Amino acid sequence: MKIIKFANYDIQPWKNGLGLTRLIAEDQKKMWRLSAASVKTISEFSEYCNCDRLLTVWQGDGLLLNNFTLKKNQIYKFFGETKILCKPLSAEVIDIGLIYHRDKFSTSMETFEVTNNKTLCFKTGQNFIFCLEGQFKVLDYSADFGDTLQFESSIEIAIEILAKQCTVLIISIESIC
Repeated sequence: MKIIKFANYDIQPWKNGLGLTRLIAEDQKKMWRLSAASVKTISEFSEYCNCDRLLTVWQGDGLLLNNFTLKKNQIYKFFGETKILCKPLSAEVIDIGLIYHRDKFSTSMETFEVTNNKTLCFKTGQNFIFCLEGQFKVLDYSADFGDTLQFESSIEIAIEILAKQCTVLIISIESIC
């Protein structure tokens, strides 16, 4: 188990060179990647053949993805080959995105507000708890706004909230091969 601090995310250019993303984590063979992309202008998404993508808006008013409006904390799944024209609905939108090879991994992404301390169950695989809002603690690991807790195991985790409001994004990546 480890905390990945927002300040330590590696800033990288998008595959198509039209913007920047903060790399949260990726597997060694680059078969999946979790990142936080900053969208400031109308642009096209990079294409990723044989991959699926999960996306949610973390900061800002939302994104217009072709004809679909993605609001804060909604999850949108699409094929990496799909041509997506993206328009931010505020000056800057930051999204959290997972790109993964569809024939190699089973994934899930969900957001929820933690109103009381809560216990969550996780399957074997790569698991992440991203702090969308507030602060939380798991065992001796504290996560602030924008930080990510990463762990790889089948486990029950007790989340202790450390702020008045706490919203988290849960991401699970399980190998299917």
